[in-house]
Amino acid sequence: SDVNDPLAKAFKGRTQEGLGIGSTHADIVKVYGEPSNGAKTIGQGGEMLEFKAIGITFTLKDDQVYNISIDFRAGK
Repeated sequence: SDVNDPLAKAFKGRTQEGLGIGSTHADIVKVYGEPSNGAKTIGQGGEMLEFKAIGITFTLKDDQVYNISIDFRAGK
């Protein structure tokens, strides 16, 4: 998948800080700082940025977010 996937393109949600599909690694780090365990490389040109304390994970391909996962149990 990537930012051009039909489901990714259809999703218009944003974090409270304005991050969403198409945001870059630099955008995310500017808002949240460095991820909990550093950036994990996935596949070719992909990475996962996980912020365990706030329960949010961003998946990027070619430096653009195409997936945002929320863990509502975080911080409890």
